[in-house]
Amino acid sequence: MNELVVGRRPRSRRVVARRPHRSHPRVAHLWAVTASLALVATIVAPSAEAASSQGGPIVRSEVVARGQNWVDRAVPYGGSYATDIEGAHTYRQDCSGFVSMAWHLTTSLSTSTLSAVSTQISYDQLQPGDALNKSGDHVRLFVGWVDSGRTTIRTMEETPSRGAVVATYSRSNMVSKGYVALRYNNVVDDPAGSGYGGTLQFASWVDATGALRLSHWTGTAWQHDSFSGLAVRQGTSPSSYRGADGTQWISWVDSAGVLRLSHWTGSVWQHDNLGSQVAVDSSPSAFADPGGHPNIVWVDAAGVLRLTRWTGTAWQVDNFGLAVMSGSSPSAYLG
Repeated sequence: MNELVVGRRPRSRRVVARRPHRSHPRVAHLWAVTASLALVATIVAPSAEAASSQGGPIVRSEVVARGQNWVDRAVPYGGSYATDIEGAHTYRQDCSGFVSMAWHLTTSLSTSTLSAVSTQISYDQLQPGDALNKSGDHVRLFVGWVDSGRTTIRTMEETPSRGAVVATYSRSNMVSKGYVALRYNNVVDDPAGSGYGGTLQFASWVDATGALRLSHWTGTAWQHDSFSGLAVRQGTSPSSYRGADGTQWISWVDSAGVLRLSHWTGSVWQHDNLGSQVAVDSSPSAFADPGGHPNIVWVDAAGVLRLTRWTGTAWQVDNFGLAVMSGSSPSAYLG
């Protein structure tokens, strides 16, 4: 049964992004600098248990970890074959061999044959572990977006001049050169609570100048972005969540004390003014209802608990008629 649980949130509480649990090798490679693998001449990987089997389902975090393993080992480009992260299989040391290895395929495909095991998607649908392919030329593993505007792409790839590396490219450059986005047919999102959501992890916060900020995990590093001209009321904190469709939502209070909601449309950030005056020193809490619609629980200027929700056609503001202690903030989730 879906149940809305509302409680009081202390003012001093802050949400801290946690690192994924490091007990599994695929997650550990996203966070640890494996200095022991830095020998360029060593092409044999250390033994490790694979979470997936060749040609079987594979979660996105494992795809990225497998690619990171070749980067950590500085596997050079060439006609030879190198082992994968568990040391059980070998793949050709070129761009398509790199993606074949990361996807844990049964063999090393080419840029012309990768489409046989994948589906073309749009650039805005890209998630870590997908690929950017130019048939007959080159292919790159997509790691994440460098910026919140999704104009710069971070990749992993095998290159003739540098071997296995992490690189960045402008989206416009990739599009103009004819790269298409591909999703491996057997890739699956990481389970909820794994620390790796299948799309980019992100955290909303307020910097020392009072500006709304967004930090997100690109797959190899945290990127910290700012929103020009969005000032947050002093003493309040934003609340964020990721919808089932991957949309990022942030509820916050602007410097005038008005309730706001920001979300990623797929191409730009949209910042909506919900027009409601929020109590001083009180922060909103955002969540999605069973239908996936955004909901925000908050305290109005009179100190009364409220719920603003999207019905599918319009915003509706519900009044619970409950007085909230001054200086406190509600917290809500869908149970």
